[in-house]
Amino acid sequence: MQVEVDKDTGEIEVQKYIAIEDCGNVINPMVVEGQS
Repeated sequence: MQVEVDKDTGEIEVQKYIAIEDCGNVINPMVVEGQS
């Protein structure tokens, strides 16, 4: 996460946010293709 803080007001602004999820082993490849 990348944030910017305004030192005068204390306001925080999110510049960049990345989320990653590991769903484990693929059981049905057709379902995975349908979700992309």
